[in-house]
Amino acid sequence: MKKESSIINVYKALSNESSVRLFTSIANSNNSNNGTQFSMTDFSLSKPQYYDKINDLRSAGLIFKLKGKYNVTSFGKIIFTLVKMLDKAAQEHWKLQAIDVMNSAKAMGTDKSKVIDILLDDIEIKEILLKELTNGYERSGSIV
Repeated sequence: MKKESSIINVYKALSNESSVRLFTSIANSNNSNNGTQFSMTDFSLSKPQYYDKINDLRSAGLIFKLKGKYNVTSFGKIIFTLVKMLDKAAQEHWKLQAIDVMNSAKAMGTDKSKVIDILLDDIEIKEILLKELTNGYERSGSIV
């Protein structure tokens, strides 16, 4: 199997909660500088399940092993940032739905940028939606 970092391999590697938790733990342990490592028992996984998930993360190009410790690749750091963004969006989901309802109801006379600013807490999510309001979505090619 090729060690190609395609989007499909990333989706496969992060396709369930335990895989995301494992990847997040590896990334956070790399960021903490205290050398904290974890074991497969931290994730309620059997040995084969743990190593299957590790293999998927490695095959996707998200992690590598150095001196007995798993580390996040440069590509993995970018994906980890995106995973954190997805988590933030999930936490703001009901607020995003409220904005969509307002947009679909064509709430004229309402300054959408003010509503976005009032409802949302996360600056990055606000910026994405405000950019979309002013410029529309920028399409830069296929994602698959």
